[in-house]
Amino acid sequence: MKKMSLIALSIILLSGCQQPVLDLPIVETPKEHSAETVTYEEETGTYIIKIEYPKLDYTEEINQKIKKKIDSEIKLFIEEADSLELSAEEIEEFGYGKSGLWIDYAVYLLTDEYISLSLESSIYNSGAAHPYSYTEVFNYDIKNDKELLLVDMFAPDTMFWEAISATVIPKIKDKLYEDEFADDSWIDEGAGPDSKNFSAFNITENGFIFHFFPYQVAAYAAGPQEIEVKFEELGAILMPEWQ
Repeated sequence: MKKMSLIALSIILLSGCQQPVLDLPIVETPKEHSAETVTYEEETGTYIIKIEYPKLDYTEEINQKIKKKIDSEIKLFIEEADSLELSAEEIEEFGYGKSGLWIDYAVYLLTDEYISLSLESSIYNSGAAHPYSYTEVFNYDIKNDKELLLVDMFAPDTMFWEAISATVIPKIKDKLYEDEFADDSWIDEGAGPDSKNFSAFNITENGFIFHFFPYQVAAYAAGPQEIEVKFEELGAILMPEWQ
């Protein structure tokens, strides 16, 4: 009897046996999202508006939510500018300079589950000593179709405001002491364990960015402050998906 080669034997055995069908899970690769800059400009005899805001490659409904925030800022600014009751001639005569609204944006997170971006506003009222600035944020939970609040990210019945404050305050003091702008009582109040102190926050892949406006934790000359806190610094008080 002739010896059958190993290769031939393998072919016969395999042809007579059905190969097992593996029921493997389908793993979807996360989509890379992007933001396109939209520009809006308007100028009258009494005010100037220059705005850049993002148009995201998500649903039109989400983009309309962002646009609604922009429209609200424009409306409030124009009402404030008109309330000064200064004519274009008076502004020019007294050298006040026109009122102005400038908005730019920053993107912190764009994933299939979450969006986090900021709208950085600077406003000048004609005749004022200087402009003032603040940050409007847009944190969005796509799965639950809602704007994401800080309270949504922490376990209930935990003292998370106290934990956030205790983590942030030393960071602010270290930063402002370097610039000789630190005032302990000012910082303790502006970054104390109160929800209103942490309403302006963004989310990154690794943690939070907390925004503090001029005069909130320091004098105007110190400017706005941004403090980063890693998720790991807040530990088990975070909801499981953010730990």
